[in-house]
Amino acid sequence: MNNMIKEWYSVERVWNSTKPFHYKRLGLFRLDVQYQEPINISHGDAVVPNFQHFGLVNDRAFYGLRKYAKIWATTRFSQVEAQAKRNHNDLRAEAFLHYILRDVPYV
Repeated sequence: MNNMIKEWYSVERVWNSTKPFHYKRLGLFRLDVQYQEPINISHGDAVVPNFQHFGLVNDRAFYGLRKYAKIWATTRFSQVEAQAKRNHNDLRAEAFLHYILRDVPYV
């Protein structure tokens, strides 16, 4: 849990370092993952790569339109209580992101 919370703070700090309206598309990638191929962030409005997802949503990368990237990057802390109640305190990263992105048309 401590590592996950550290990751959430890190993601929010990265988000807060972007200039509003400067970027139309963003890619948010964990630094502890070695990506085997180049990633073109111009494909898809909201993309969660299909690896390390354990049946739900990968928490290691996201890219797409700014409005969807903002949801991925900034709504974790505000949604903890609702997710914990809804899913019997299951705050695994993959399950939590699945809940957060429930209204995002990700592929």
